[in-house]
Amino acid sequence: MDETNLLRLAANAHEAGDLARAASQYRRILCLSPTNLEALYRLAMAQLQTGHFAQAARFMSWATSARPDIAKFHLGLGEALRSAGEPSRAREAFETALALDPVDPEIHNALGLLLRSIGDQDGSIARFETGLNGHPNDPTLLYNHAMTLQLAGRLSDAIAGYDAVLAQIGGFTDAHNNRARAWHQLGRYDKATRGFRRVLVAEPGYAIAWNNLGVTARETEASAAASTAFKHATVLDPGYGEAHSNLGTVEWALGRADDAIKSYRTALERRPDLVDAGLNLASALATQGHFEDSIATYDAIADHNPADSRIRVRRAFALPEVYGTGQEITEARARINAFLDSDVAAQTVFDDPVTDVGAANFRLVYQGFDDRSLPASIAGAVHGCPGPHRIVATAIASRRAADRVLGFARNT
Repeated sequence: MDETNLLRLAANAHEAGDLARAASQYRRILCLSPTNLEALYRLAMAQLQTGHFAQAARFMSWATSARPDIAKFHLGLGEALRSAGEPSRAREAFETALALDPVDPEIHNALGLLLRSIGDQDGSIARFETGLNGHPNDPTLLYNHAMTLQLAGRLSDAIAGYDAVLAQIGGFTDAHNNRARAWHQLGRYDKATRGFRRVLVAEPGYAIAWNNLGVTARETEASAAASTAFKHATVLDPGYGEAHSNLGTVEWALGRADDAIKSYRTALERRPDLVDAGLNLASALATQGHFEDSIATYDAIADHNPADSRIRVRRAFALPEVYGTGQEITEARARINAFLDSDVAAQTVFDDPVTDVGAANFRLVYQGFDDRSLPASIAGAVHGCPGPHRIVATAIASRRAADRVLGFARNT
């Protein structure tokens, strides 16, 4: 069989999704004809699609060396390098491809996505818009442009962008879902709810849309409806950690503490790096009297998120709901003071002392100890908040409520 027929059979297998067979046939062609660059390019694409990024980049590099004037080879090289975690080299490859073919929408799209991935939202938006100048109705450019506008906070422009996409592809559920999310971000929960429901009518199994509907319901304090939506999401996608975490928040709001803790634990089983699930679980455990489990939870999520200072702060200032002895209070004071003396505390900006530190810490000193140094030290560490004297005054005013609510032991 000649090269042309072999290439046709390999391409058919590739398009049918049989990537292993396609790759085998491309290699056979290259054994017969090592200079067949189309076979080399297609083999590289098959490697890219199967996650062999370094090998794909090597094959694409050979193709670009042999024919540096072919844009799609540079485009393929850029895709392989981007997937291999080399954004700088990927950008060079995309820009070379664009110089060779300035009107190809696929190249504009690839470069726009790369710029977005490295945090250059303005550059990404500009690249998509340049591509749209030549291809105003290209749905891929329109959609990625709208998504980037949404990420940049230009929500009204994003909604208009999604409208343009939907004018091309009316049943594009991802576009409908993101459009509804933009309405949610604008605080138009009525429009967001209608948008998510429209998505779910068209695609009832869309777990992300169920989760988003639940988030919107939670914002409008419709906890029961939110719980139902989150449960749909977790049933459709049991591995959806964020949905389990969100379900936990509404179960807690509904007074179902055990169910909330179970949901938070499930969320962390699915996604051990979910900080909000971990913080909520640790807080819930402390509230329910499981203080040691609470501290262990802070430690577990810190292992997965070492750069998130919120975890260290909350752990340092964590307090049990009720103390049994004065010794426990002394130990808590020592732990808090040790944190205040640490480099972490010195580098941390506390925007909300009640959330980040916990109001109980400003009252701890009055539970059997006539010493104002601890709340003053805490207040001194809280940057961007009311001054220390105001916070200490608040602590003094809270003394009687603290005695009654927290039930700390006295003089034991």
